[in-house]
Amino acid sequence: MKQSILFSLVFLLISGCGAAPKAPDVEINIAEIPATPTALASSTPPPTETFAPSPSPIRTATTEAENVIFHDNFNGFLAEDWQWLNEDPANWSLQTVPGSLQINVGRGFVNLNNAANILLMPAPDSNFEIETRLTFNPGNRTHFAGLLLYESEKNFVQAGHAYCTPVNRCVGDGLYFEAYSEGDLLKEPYAAQKFNQDSVSLRLVYKDGVITFLSSPNGIVWYRISEGKVKLNILQVGLVTGQNLKVAAPVLFDYFQIKSLK
Repeated sequence: MKQSILFSLVFLLISGCGAAPKAPDVEINIAEIPATPTALASSTPPPTETFAPSPSPIRTATTEAENVIFHDNFNGFLAEDWQWLNEDPANWSLQTVPGSLQINVGRGFVNLNNAANILLMPAPDSNFEIETRLTFNPGNRTHFAGLLLYESEKNFVQAGHAYCTPVNRCVGDGLYFEAYSEGDLLKEPYAAQKFNQDSVSLRLVYKDGVITFLSSPNGIVWYRISEGKVKLNILQVGLVTGQNLKVAAPVLFDYFQIKSLK
């Protein structure tokens, strides 16, 4: 009897240990390796935004020499055709910077007939363009310097480098195209393009009643700033400075040129 009981106990023990308990299923997650390496940090700063006065530059053809009907390099004296309007002799010079006309920007406005040292000559009878290169830094002071198409103090077009407090349509330091009729600034055509360089070439083209304002950093590639029709009987053309409300800043004009157009 004891042997039978002992045999039964041994059998039960052997049956309980005959197979190891099955381990539970474990889900293993393996992260996928990226197909391409991640970008590394770089100490190189991103490129700065550069100025482009218009969506696309337009390259102009070289004008033949016979189309130049007037050119003044401002080498020591003014050409005979020039006439001063509201001359202030103490604030212009051809000797301060030889080879350039320096004008200290005054306080007046063309449409108020009190802008000093406006330099004018008779306008051509047919289509034409006028051009200059100027060096000017208005900073954050209200100033204007550039080209002028002139009928009277009430009717004119001026285009140039200026500073205008950035409210309404002004952009601060920039290139501006402004047309005046009966003493009032017209809403159209008008242009204000941000600009922060000291030297620039400027050109106004008059052709069949349409006036186009262009600028160039080097006198080779030109950028269209504005274009539009203006009802204007252009009697004189030339250079204009003014609108100074604070300390006067000097502007240097390298040359002035007129070309006839077909």
